[in-house]
Amino acid sequence: MIKLFISTHGQKADWIKQGIPIEVGAINHRNIRYGLRDDTGNNISDENPYWGELTGLYWIWKNVDFQPDDIIGFCHYNKCLKIDFNEVENLIGKCQKDWIAALPANMVPHAYPGDIAALEAVLREKHAKYYDAWKQIYDSDGSSKDGALTCSTCQLFFTKRDEFYSYCEFLFGILFDVKRIVGDVDRVPFEKRYLAFLGERLFSVYLLAEAKQVQYVPINRYRKPINRILSKLVDLFHINRDNHIYKRMKRIYLHYNKGQSSYLK
Repeated sequence: MIKLFISTHGQKADWIKQGIPIEVGAINHRNIRYGLRDDTGNNISDENPYWGELTGLYWIWKNVDFQPDDIIGFCHYNKCLKIDFNEVENLIGKCQKDWIAALPANMVPHAYPGDIAALEAVLREKHAKYYDAWKQIYDSDGSSKDGALTCSTCQLFFTKRDEFYSYCEFLFGILFDVKRIVGDVDRVPFEKRYLAFLGERLFSVYLLAEAKQVQYVPINRYRKPINRILSKLVDLFHINRDNHIYKRMKRIYLHYNKGQSSYLK
């Protein structure tokens, strides 16, 4: 059975069919839309400002009893992999793929060099294989080496149960060590989620170091109807982004998106 979990923070996730929404950071916010939440059982929900969507992933790892033939998926309320369940079953079942993940993208430098230094120190001292893979993919500022498309971002995936367990043990084992070094940081909310940003970089490190068989697919992003209309108008009429029409349309876009959470990228 495929179980696709959708991390959300009080946002609607109905456009993703057959998914299971999980409220992340639920212990610290009141806008709870769905019943499944990350502040029960074995959880790190109170540390959500640093971990972002990963508090939901941790909860799933520690609290859900999966069957041996289950396929576990993870996505966000505003983005998922562009693939249907039949294709997922075919790729992981018949084609023996270990993972389905997002097409690799170019990763920009991380905003805080100390975070990267801490991560590299943990990898170098405790995980030589993963450190070597890290150095193949990323520069010392956390950006993709030579501007290449190397990072499968956003923690979007499907995989088998045992693969899921192995990845979570790898991911959280490293990030808890990093958290002990960097600690609780005082930053704006977006930059505070440094463990989430490091985690998405580590996903590609794991896939490379463990030589996993991966099928990469595009990301499907949710856009409100008004945003889809504005985008089509720009393309249809070849509107220059420097002129006043585009700038007015941009103001409309921002108006309709002012309530959109910046919690997840």
